[in-house]
Amino acid sequence: MRYDDYKRSKFRTLYTELARWCNQPQFFKKKSFRQFCEANQKVHKNSETTCSAYQCMLDFEAAYPKIAKEYFDLRFDQENQYSIAYGFGRKYAHKSDCVTCAHDQNTWLNAYLEKTTRSDLLCQYFSREMDLQCLNYQDSTCKLEIESSKLANWFSNILLDATWDEIFNALQNRINPEKINKSNIPQFSNIFDAIEKVPYHIYSGEVDLSFEEMGYQLDGKQKNAVAKRKYGENHAKFATQLDLVTITKIGLNYQIRPSVFGTSYYKLDREKKAILVAKLMFRIPIVQEMIIDAQERIIYIEDYLKDLSQTTLIRRRSNIREIVEYIKKYSEGSQINELCQKIQDSKK
Repeated sequence: MRYDDYKRSKFRTLYTELARWCNQPQFFKKKSFRQFCEANQKVHKNSETTCSAYQCMLDFEAAYPKIAKEYFDLRFDQENQYSIAYGFGRKYAHKSDCVTCAHDQNTWLNAYLEKTTRSDLLCQYFSREMDLQCLNYQDSTCKLEIESSKLANWFSNILLDATWDEIFNALQNRINPEKINKSNIPQFSNIFDAIEKVPYHIYSGEVDLSFEEMGYQLDGKQKNAVAKRKYGENHAKFATQLDLVTITKIGLNYQIRPSVFGTSYYKLDREKKAILVAKLMFRIPIVQEMIIDAQERIIYIEDYLKDLSQTTLIRRRSNIREIVEYIKKYSEGSQINELCQKIQDSKK
């Protein structure tokens, strides 16, 4: 939608052409804005003149070359290789390239070459400023230097070797922490279906699965199609938050796929997987907030779920309680374990 004042801009034609491009999925899903304008020029009746779409692009690019360079060549289908269903499990669903990370020196290559301290690496990972899925970019700077699998194996060992105090320090030094919202509060029926069975069905068969197909694998024939789909979706989303799998959209369908990190995780023995999962649970915003706040007071889980209906609050509260108990089991003798003991269900 164009604000009416666009008519007062010397680039008013650009607004019109942008609207033509982005309001038609067959255009913006398959062509960048530049390609859209070039396509218009190709069908322009007079080859000796420029059409309005192509001319407005040229005019704006001449005035603002940096903006044009950053945005005019972006394509939905190419960017979407990084995107996750509902943005779930990833902080930046449409990261465009490696430029920003390279400028800030927040790259996996720097970390691997020990140009980034381990404490900074953990902080960046748990705040999701650094994401191994970036390595799926075709021209990823890090991937060109080191194989994704090698980086994933190296980083899984970093996490396994990290002490609980290091994990806690990483949480305390978070940069731009992700806010708690309805979509990133975990919902599951069986925690082991999410952390064991979802990865098993993705990696053992080396096949992508839809939410419904995953629900069928997890719960057999006991539920109808709608219930199976929801069951598969909830547990796949939780596994995605833990970086064990990834979810991408193809057309109207969502597919659960291997993640860069999950490929390494799946090869570990059961004991190492369990320890790793306990640490990965600190990628969840509500878990981060509760642990940080528990330094000052007794924490009540329901206080962090106020935006939910009462029935939903009760279900999610039990999920969060189960996550806290899981962390407690594997963090004995640490400060994190002591803080977990200060987390209670409700004030009643």
